[in-house]
Amino acid sequence: MYNQAVADVNNLYTIENSPYFQGRLSEAEVEERIQKAEERTKAKTKQEAQMTTARNLLKKNYPYEVIYDATGLTEAQVKALC
Repeated sequence: MYNQAVADVNNLYTIENSPYFQGRLSEAEVEERIQKAEERTKAKTKQEAQMTTARNLLKKNYPYEVIYDATGLTEAQVKALC
């Protein structure tokens, strides 16, 4: 039984140090990457909503200053929509 346990430990060490396992992410790293991806998606969605709002306000001939204040977009971003 002892020999089997030692063999299992040595085998486990070999497996854990193989290139396959060395290149894998830890659970914390996976969670961090998921969180960063969610943040990027949220920011992109927010910017798309701001751009849509700005386009709608431009169609209704609102002054640029009102659009900047309402959307939080910069002057260059709003004028790029024209």
